[in-house]
Amino acid sequence: DQGPIKGGIARLLFGATRISTPHAITLAVTALLAMALVDDAIGARWPLGLFYYLPIAFAAWRLGRAFAVAAGVLCAFAWWAAATRHASAPHMPFALMWGFASRALSFGVVALLVAEMRELFERERGLARHCHLTGALSGRAFRDLLDAVVARAARRGHSIALVYLDLDDFKVINDLHGHGEGDARLRAFAGAVTAALGPDDYLARTGGDEFVILLTGHDGAERHAIDRARAAATAALAAGDTPISASMGAVIVPAGMRADAGDLVRRADAAMYEGKRAGKGRLCVFDLGAPAPLAVAA
Repeated sequence: DQGPIKGGIARLLFGATRISTPHAITLAVTALLAMALVDDAIGARWPLGLFYYLPIAFAAWRLGRAFAVAAGVLCAFAWWAAATRHASAPHMPFALMWGFASRALSFGVVALLVAEMRELFERERGLARHCHLTGALSGRAFRDLLDAVVARAARRGHSIALVYLDLDDFKVINDLHGHGEGDARLRAFAGAVTAALGPDDYLARTGGDEFVILLTGHDGAERHAIDRARAAATAALAAGDTPISASMGAVIVPAGMRADAGDLVRRADAAMYEGKRAGKGRLCVFDLGAPAPLAVAA
């Protein structure tokens, strides 16, 4: 569990990634100039060298290593300009050059380290959001996405659909051919279904042989999108020495109808099991806008 300090830092770092690039550049440049002006006004009695690392670290985290290294060089020049104004002793030119070089080096090293941390952060974040085997979204990432999509659809009056898929008898493949073959079949299945989806659709793996599809942006043509995804899934699962099928349950929310994410999950899951009761490989669709909302297709 995260403590309050660790959790606060995590929220701060994540919040920094949400700042738009123009705003981030403006913020970094403004902080750098403010630091330089304050440093010049205070003078050498109260050096502010450590505080220059703040805009550098922010630039590295949000804008990348190139911008951060440039910010580090600018910070070194800002320090040099402020120090030059307050220099008085004859030996100061050498000290100023040494101070400029050491600060430029340290600022650059910090910029590169923070930029590397950001890349690692994004890599780990991507691994946490996606299934490493199939490339589909993870269950946790999908739940967060579903809440946002349902709220947006209700706000904008768009239609959406949620589809649950359970691979029938998938355990047989692992038992007969080993887990390597099972993993290959899962990758092929996920790739085929993803290729059949639209640019605003999502595939997630919620269990060992359980998947879920979220369809958005089809403007009332969700049933066609469901059939297209089903055809791709059926073809992928029929390939190989041991063909299997997928039972699917879908719930369609028409435009203008408000829905609850949890209720959609329960309805799609119930529709899938309703199809299973009718036989393996069936599709059961629950259309909230149809006069007879429940339909089972062979």
